[in-house]
Amino acid sequence: TNLTIDAPTGTPFDAQKLILRIKDNGTPRTLTWTTGAGHYRAIGLDLPTITLAGQVLYVGIIYNSQDNFWDIIAVAQQS
Repeated sequence: TNLTIDAPTGTPFDAQKLILRIKDNGTPRTLTWTTGAGHYRAIGLDLPTITLAGQVLYVGIIYNSQDNFWDIIAVAQQS
């Protein structure tokens, strides 16, 4: 099904890293990201909003404690 990606729970620490690997079941799926303080923001790129059928999507994220955001700094899509 389509996916809403919420920020991790718990207490993150500054510069904590997170890598998401997303792969659908052969059908493109819509991705919705939670945004706003404590959640995700894109740094120098666009947030991915859809998967490519059967392809792997990687998203690199680092927590920024000064701004209270999970900064998405890398997106790599299998082609």
